[in-house]
Amino acid sequence: MIKLSKKEHIFFFFLAFVVFALYFKSMSFDILPNFDDGAYFADKSIQTLSSKNFLTYFSSYYLGMYQPISVFSFALSEQLFDHSIIAQRVLSLLIHVFNCFLVFRLVSIFKQQLHGAHQFLPHFAMVLFALHPMNVESVVWISARSTLLYSFFYLLALIYYFQTGKSTLKRHAIVLLFFTMALLCKVSAATLPYMILALNLIFFKALKDKLFLAISISISFVFIYIGVIASSTFGHIQSVSDSYSIFERLCLISNALWLYLCKFLCPIYQSAIYLYPSAEHGLRIEYYISLVISIILILIYAKSLFSKSFLRKFKPELTGLTIFLSAIVIFLPLYWSRTVFITERYAYIPYIGLSVFFVSLLFRITQRIERQISNLPAYLLIVVAIALGISTYVRIDVWKNPYTLFSDVVKNDRSTREVSMGLYNIGNEHLRNKNYIEAKKKYNLSIQLNDKYAEAYYNRGITNFFQKYHSEAIHDFTSALHLGGNPAMILINRAEAYRNLGKINEAYSDLCEAILSDNTGLALFSRGLLLYFSLNDQGSACADWKVSASLGNMDAKKFLITYCNQN
Repeated sequence: MIKLSKKEHIFFFFLAFVVFALYFKSMSFDILPNFDDGAYFADKSIQTLSSKNFLTYFSSYYLGMYQPISVFSFALSEQLFDHSIIAQRVLSLLIHVFNCFLVFRLVSIFKQQLHGAHQFLPHFAMVLFALHPMNVESVVWISARSTLLYSFFYLLALIYYFQTGKSTLKRHAIVLLFFTMALLCKVSAATLPYMILALNLIFFKALKDKLFLAISISISFVFIYIGVIASSTFGHIQSVSDSYSIFERLCLISNALWLYLCKFLCPIYQSAIYLYPSAEHGLRIEYYISLVISIILILIYAKSLFSKSFLRKFKPELTGLTIFLSAIVIFLPLYWSRTVFITERYAYIPYIGLSVFFVSLLFRITQRIERQISNLPAYLLIVVAIALGISTYVRIDVWKNPYTLFSDVVKNDRSTREVSMGLYNIGNEHLRNKNYIEAKKKYNLSIQLNDKYAEAYYNRGITNFFQKYHSEAIHDFTSALHLGGNPAMILINRAEAYRNLGKINEAYSDLCEAILSDNTGLALFSRGLLLYFSLNDQGSACADWKVSASLGNMDAKKFLITYCNQN
């Protein structure tokens, strides 16, 4: 077991103080209502912690993810600290600080297996992890708690597996426990057994603990399956709007790898949104170049693993690359991915590997200079820490509220579609605040940039409806429907606009069509309320509400009690 020296304790506590100082201003930030936070904290099962709700966390999906421990952490904080957003933010920051310490311990353990690794490798790795601006999203965005928590248990599992000592049943049981806990926080932890397998080949040149790996891989398959089901029920798993060939998809995957690499080395033009590039006129040349370079480098990497002399000499660098590649693979843009190309929080664990790789490479390059300049590693550590700290401090401000977050997306102007989505999200915040004039302006600009944006048409239709421009609302709802928006919700809202214009037949037709594609009971409830009840046909209204209530619609249950005398 590795023990920290007094200087290392002081170093860690000083770094923890710096991290808290950098992130302190984020304590006053509010939640991001239209960016997952609102959905979590409006959920009654999260607002109230109870034994029944605790079981619900483990039997339900939240926002397309199976993450019971992460959801429980929200509920526990809500219960203990009276729904305090500050408490939620402090908890996220504390987990990040603990993760920094775990990174130091893990890399210290790896250093024992890495011949030629520099003594300051764990220190550098911890500093890069603690202060890198790409980690701001994971720490400041409350909804990203799952990333912090799964990383906590993921790192603990790696530490317990690779710490000095014999392979024992007890230690394997502890690792499996931490692995399962990580999976219960986020299915992305499924990469752990594959990382262990690859690192065993590097460290010990052998396939160790076959039974343990077989069990852990089996567990990972189970949770991957659960994750796929959770995502598909929420609509996350789908073909992206552009049609890419298999070759183009390979180009996208290689380009995503390069984006993560470039953002590690030079974290500028960061964004809350990274969308797939348009394939309308073919991919840009850099996507094809990235594929060629990626293939060459992966072949070199694979060959290096089987070269004893190269592996012995460059083991630290190869270890770093292995950690990065095995951790990032689950986040790469596969065929069934959402519209998001890459996401900054996905780099949280993989960047530990890049830290090991580049720090080891840097020390290898500067070995000769270090003989002439004493304390060179300390000087480098200070420069890197200051640069990253400043960048992180600036980046934190972007996450202050939805306006600052999505204005930053617009300002970056990475692509037309990303600007369009940024404007759309700013419009959503104006709509939430009932500032309909500004909301419509943003939706208009969003649609001008992307005239195939179904959600922008739909929300502009909602805005027109609230402004009582029902004809314009119907036009927008119709456009959203043709572009593949949510048919049930669009038809229900268009039906209400028709009804307000006195077009009862059109409203009835839309609601009947909505019922066919709605399994929540909302369309039946709406038909009962908007048509039958308003036309004094209480019998038909009650019949619709009864079926709606059987599908779980709570409003229908209330109306049955109030107007139909049914309990």
